[in-house]
Amino acid sequence: FHRPFRCDEWLLYVEDSPTAAAHTLRMMEHHGLRVTHTLMAEEALELLQQAGHDGCGCNFDIVITDFYLKGRMTGGDLLHAVRAKLRMSQQEMPVLVITSSDDGENRQVEVFHAGGNDFVSKPIVPEILLARIRSLLLIKQQFAALKSQTEEMHRLSITDSLTGVRNKRYLLDHGEQFLADRRNQPVTA
Repeated sequence: FHRPFRCDEWLLYVEDSPTAAAHTLRMMEHHGLRVTHTLMAEEALELLQQAGHDGCGCNFDIVITDFYLKGRMTGGDLLHAVRAKLRMSQQEMPVLVITSSDDGENRQVEVFHAGGNDFVSKPIVPEILLARIRSLLLIKQQFAALKSQTEEMHRLSITDSLTGVRNKRYLLDHGEQFLADRRNQPVTA
């Protein structure tokens, strides 16, 4: 048994082959995935940089990219940019890399060293691709839940439960910053 995909999960799919893209897009959309497709890594990187900043509402949950792409950037370059330039961890932005079946183990090792979460080989077997996507989306959801719980625990640790005001712990940690900020002056009346 596998869980169905949620309707709010967005994939960014980077593939420059029209034939491969049409087949894979049709298969992913048939299984309820919402996909934004780009032909070039440069465009994908731009979309990732814009996501969440322009209110478009299409924050991506996973990137799926072919390793070999036309243009200045390859799929490997995109993967490196996601990890180094955008500073997104493997849990924060899972990346599934599509490689050629004749790439061998060296390419797979390169994908993992570059920060890829997983890979699938061409020709793509739909069941394998969908299983890998499900697995990576689950990792992303667990990371988001853990991050949310951590933020809530921090909020509770610095707030008085009775009054809802910042507590002594907050003042010890942030008091100097509070006093240094001119907007908080005067501190007493």
